Amino acid sequence: MMYYVMEQINGTLSAPKKLQAFGDFAINSNKTRVYFNYYRERQSKSTTRQIGKSWSDLWQLLKRAQPIENNRNTVLVFGGAEWMRSAHLEYLQTKLKEVEMQNIRLVFKSPSMGFWTWHSSQPRSAKPLEAVNLRKYTVDVLETARELGLDVIDTFHPTVSRYKEFRWGACACHYHSMSNANPEDSKEIHVDGPINEAVSSILLSRLSTI
Repeated sequence: MMYYVMEQINGTLSAPKKLQAFGDFAINSNKTRVYFNYYRERQSKSTTRQIGKSWSDLWQLLKRAQPIENNRNTVLVFGGAEWMRSAHLEYLQTKLKEVEMQNIRLVFKSPSMGFWTWHSSQPRSAKPLEAVNLRKYTVDVLETARELGLDVIDTFHPTVSRYKEFRWGACACHYHSMSNANPEDSKEIHVDGPINEAVSSILLSRLSTI
């Protein structure tokens, strides 16, 4: 989603690397900074310690992005993890207030079906009952996000209905792929994938209303 938005804003996209850690980008003629962090840790329970660890990881990103304006010019897009529950969202708002960032804009992205798409040849995929449980958790956390006043991007239901378009791979496990956008420049890349385009366009429209 981030690379799609960057391409739409800049008009072009230089060959991006696969991010499994921190990333820092300048877009919009250097008027906008984008900071990214990828959290690989998967949590199974929303214990107080685990929720605190999630905030600690996020705080590291926010510190790297300083200085941050405490207003709607600053947008925090987060989520995408199946272990994230309502308690994480409530705790996040409490901690942001403590560090005087309570006025930034929050956009919550639900998890997609992704790895939890059932596929007989993929040991990491979910069984049908697990998918049902994931939907229940996702609906609950989306409702909490709305009640807390967060912007919401539902990527779960679009990916459930078009699960066959998930692209399995050792690392490129997404609903998009990269292709060359300019035969004369091998470094100019285009983000392909109709599902990714649809949900990323929603994010772009939300950012455009700032």
